[in-house]
Amino acid sequence: IFAIFIYLISFYMLIKVNGNDIKRLFSVYLNIAVFVALIGLIQELNFFLNIKWLYDFSHIFPKWRLTLINISKNLYFLKVNSILPEPTSFCLTMIAAFFTAINSFATNNLKLLSKPKSIIIIISYILSFSLIGYMGIILVLISCIVSNLKSKFTFLRIAVLFSFLMLFFLLPDLRLRIKDTYEVFFKGRKAETANLSTFTFAINTKVTQKTIMEDSLSIAFGKGIGSYELSYKSNIDDLNTNMTNKPNLNKKDANSLFLRLLAETGLFGLAAFLLFISTCFIRKINDNSDYLWIINKGIFILI
Repeated sequence: IFAIFIYLISFYMLIKVNGNDIKRLFSVYLNIAVFVALIGLIQELNFFLNIKWLYDFSHIFPKWRLTLINISKNLYFLKVNSILPEPTSFCLTMIAAFFTAINSFATNNLKLLSKPKSIIIIISYILSFSLIGYMGIILVLISCIVSNLKSKFTFLRIAVLFSFLMLFFLLPDLRLRIKDTYEVFFKGRKAETANLSTFTFAINTKVTQKTIMEDSLSIAFGKGIGSYELSYKSNIDDLNTNMTNKPNLNKKDANSLFLRLLAETGLFGLAAFLLFISTCFIRKINDNSDYLWIINKGIFILI
């Protein structure tokens, strides 16, 4: 709770120091996002040129990880993560910028990002080949369609969405994750036989389930903010799961904001969070500033 308080005060002071100019602060974020995205494109290019020191940054950044994806036979792409530890981290950091970039093409009066900068962000984001990132793309495209239903380009946007969905399910690595997740949760397959992403999500789901089912108080209010790591440690040995070479998978964040909220705050905390999100949601039609709805929806998709 103390850490949350420090974060709130820090962000409040940042906004006050900048004269409550949210647009300026968001523009700074977008410029940084363009720089990070550009590094990602340089990274992918040098992977194909086989200039290792320009695409493998493990010697510079701690916990940085190089990941490849097999698109088809003998064709591998680097999963762009730029200066972030992994592709998922890259996508979570970039999602608000990606949402803005997409809307720079969908909304004529949006001037937060130029078209060239938007293209850099969009291409680098797609080249992350992250399952979480691609789910974000689907949400962004749906949001873009819903926000511009009266536009004459609505049909074109829907066509782009369905085209991307087809691409999404054609990628072998993404199909494998979807298949493994389905079989683990609905077919009784052992989690340790699935890919690492599915295994991690399954383990943290079971830990959360055991945590909140201990008593009625835990179901209602959870175990307390910041307690998930303790819950993980106390329940992981009871799952009868082979954890060899897979220790402490997302033991601090539960691999999911939903799971962590459920374990730490229970159904009451989860409901309060959803109420807060719905209350603070800004519709494009009600936004006189013409930019707050972009920031609001970018954060909403990130959550």
